[in-house]
Amino acid sequence: MTGLSEEKVRKFVDMFIKTLQEKVSTYSRFIEPKLIFPDYLIHPYYIVVIIGNDGVVIEFLEKRDRWEMEIRRVGTSIEKVIFPEMNGKLETLFEVKGKSIVIESINLFHLNFYQKYADILSCFARSIPNIIGDMSSFIKLHEGADIKVIDVGIGCVDIYGNKVIKRFPFLWLIKTKSEDFFDEGNAKFHAEQEFNRYLKGEKVIRDLLQKGIVDRVLGLVGTLLEFEKLVHKENVSENEIQEFLEQNPCLLYIEYKNLFPKFRIPDIKKDLYPDFIVETPDGKYIVVEIESPTKKLFTKNLCESKELREAKAQIENYLDKIRENILILRQQLPNISVNNVEGRLIIGLSSKMSNEEKRRLKSLNEKLRGYEIITYTELIENWKQLLKNLGIPNI
Repeated sequence: MTGLSEEKVRKFVDMFIKTLQEKVSTYSRFIEPKLIFPDYLIHPYYIVVIIGNDGVVIEFLEKRDRWEMEIRRVGTSIEKVIFPEMNGKLETLFEVKGKSIVIESINLFHLNFYQKYADILSCFARSIPNIIGDMSSFIKLHEGADIKVIDVGIGCVDIYGNKVIKRFPFLWLIKTKSEDFFDEGNAKFHAEQEFNRYLKGEKVIRDLLQKGIVDRVLGLVGTLLEFEKLVHKENVSENEIQEFLEQNPCLLYIEYKNLFPKFRIPDIKKDLYPDFIVETPDGKYIVVEIESPTKKLFTKNLCESKELREAKAQIENYLDKIRENILILRQQLPNISVNNVEGRLIIGLSSKMSNEEKRRLKSLNEKLRGYEIITYTELIENWKQLLKNLGIPNI
């Protein structure tokens, strides 16, 4: 196959890898790739490319910290380079005549190998091994055919009596003398074909892509990171946080249905305006008061700080006044009652609290009635955990 240049093959393989990386990276932003894709689509590999006298072999040999490629030339057929010759009456196990054929996730043991090592294989094999009969070779390709062998193990005794054990993370045999196959456009086509093959069983993900929900999830991740940056901003104001949460109400309460910022609660002395009232799908109304993330919850002696005492008094007052004015408020909040109103006070950063302070907060929450106190750290971590549960990588 002297007419095929090494440079052309190198560019073909480079484009195949580049396209795969680009495709997988679009998913890695919102879902753990290993949940869908095999290793060779996720990790860099050391690749050996062999140009034979009748085709090309592309083999991903082992994981590396970065992609590496070695190109070799041999004067024999590509099957003989990869697969051992065996003593057998039948010619081959797989006779490949088509294009883009795939063999995946199986172990193939020649009968002579299995008979010799049956006790070991029976002990350690996690599934019933596939025993092939009296074959002289594993694979034979016809001109114009190509086959991908993915996560496949083989075991046999070759014609010289040697034990041969091999595993192929990814092996691509291309039986052609045509340079047209090794066009960069064809490399892209095969990479996309390989990528899409693993999505066929992921109907939910494909549906999300078609509906644009993935973009929304990615947007949510970005918003969450932006909010995390905001609450850690030096001298951040409560107004900044109020405005951000008005624009992104789901961060405030995961199960929100409607949001009422600065909702008016009538009072004889002076009308009250809590930062938010959140209506949930199950008919609850959550009165939310936000305080600065810079505020301390406890003193050095683990007593409640002045800022915390004032914030508690404020939300308790809101809850009392709502219950006193249920009939009036029902004109705007039809389903509100004394039994479905709760409170949430958001204050401080537990990431800057000691373990003793965290335990003190937990103990305090256990004693509260009708509302809870959470920190901005907890608010953000709750969202991160939800995203992780959906398969989205660490953010």
